[in-house]
Order: sequence, then C-alpha cells, then structure tokens
Amino acid sequence: MRQKGRPVIAKEPFTAKTITTDGGRIRKVFQTSDSANVLIYIADKDQILLVRQQREAMARVGNPKGWIIESVAGRFDRKESVRRLLAREASEEVGGTIRPKDIVLLNNGAPLALSAGCLVEKAWLGYIAITSDQLEKTDRQYGLKEEGESITRVFLPVSGLENFTCEDVRVFALLQWFLRKIIGKR
Repeated sequence: MRQKGRPVIAKEPFTAKTITTDGGRIRKVFQTSDSANVLIYIADKDQILLVRQQREAMARVGNPKGWIIESVAGRFDRKESVRRLLAREASEEVGGTIRPKDIVLLNNGAPLALSAGCLVEKAWLGYIAITSDQLEKTDRQYGLKEEGESITRVFLPVSGLENFTCEDVRVFALLQWFLRKIIGKR
C-alpha cells in the first residue's frame, strides 16, 4: 500500500493548545509529531520481535519504572517517508537490517487516530517479515543514548500469541491483524 497523507512534524515535543470547533465548543488538544509502528515477524524462527523499554507514563504500583513491551516505533522528527522511518527505527531499536520497500503499510497506507478527543497525533502501522540473518546476532542494549533509550529485544513465539497480554493499543492492533491476515491463511 502507498503511504496516504503527510506526517506532521511538531516544532516542540508536546504542546497543549486550545481550539474552537465549528460548533463553537472550546477544547484543549495535545499537539505532537505523528508516529509509526512496525510489527516484525521473523519467519525462519516463527517469532514476533517486540521491544521492552521504559515509559514514564506507564509507571504504577508493581511497575514503578514504567517498563512496557511495544513494537518498534518512532516519531517523525525529520522529513522522511513512513517506511524509511520504520527501517531506521528497526536498525536503532533491534539491530535490524530491512529495506523500506519491504515494509507493508496497513490500513491502506492511511494513519490512525490514537485518541481523537485530545491528541492530534496520528500513527501509521506497518508489517514486515524478515529472516533471523537480518538481525544483529549480539544481544545488547539498543536505542539511542542521546535520546535516553535503553531497549531490549523481546522474542515471542507465534504459538504463544493468543495468550500474550498487551499494554499498548498499537501492539494489540498489529497482533490482531497478524493473527487474522497471516496466521489465518496458514
């Protein structure tokens, strides 16, 4: 699928702004850059590759540091295509070597609202099947130090996906798509 629309690149990471709707209603919304997520399937291992990292907003009793399992993802902080962003993030977050043209954009290439009532951000979802030789062999901490990232890879066997509990709505959507479109065709 072709990418539909242009990603929004915000001047500041997160800003609150007040808008007035056509009906005269005043609302506060949060402006941030658009984002993209990719589900990586390792075909020769029959595994899904996700990442574990700290997200302060996820901190709570039982998880005071806010660890969460997510898909490889990134924000648009420069002008680039969705596929190029996802390929770059795969390299940074999991040591993956993928070609942007091999990434399939879901939802007919159109982005999705994450919380239409308060967030301006939209997210593109993608999928790619790779082989294990497209990943670094060394298990290490991934991510960009200058962005404060400390990311570990999480390998989930496809046979256990039905019992995996998601905390991130994008991971849930990507896994449901995978189970329906890819596993459902086996």
